[in-house]
Amino acid sequence: MTPVMQTVIHPEKGNCMQASIASLLDMGLDQVPNLIELGEDEWVDIFMDWLWANGYEFHGEMPGSYIDHVSEYTTGIDGHVLVKGTSNYQKGHMVVYKDGELSHDPTPAGLGVFEVQAFWMIEKREQ
Repeated sequence: MTPVMQTVIHPEKGNCMQASIASLLDMGLDQVPNLIELGEDEWVDIFMDWLWANGYEFHGEMPGSYIDHVSEYTTGIDGHVLVKGTSNYQKGHMVVYKDGELSHDPTPAGLGVFEVQAFWMIEKREQ
């Protein structure tokens, strides 16, 4: 996990998802599609195809109430998972967690989320 900071801070159109995915997968921001720019119905398929093409798989989303037991559900990427929640910056915000705790918040303040709504289980796929 290599921290990448978001470059667009906006309550509805920030690129925290792009920066968190880049961080999780040790990529540059420009290597990850900015999914927030896509339509609600099209970004999921594009993201799944992009993950697969880059050697990763999406194994689902778990409710935030399970975050303290994340290791029972996924190994993540070296123990890291993407977490969706709410923050002071954005109603919908994404950060990186490890072992149930904040590992990286791509906003300048780095405060994380105050409510974990869900976490995404992404793992390196078998080649």
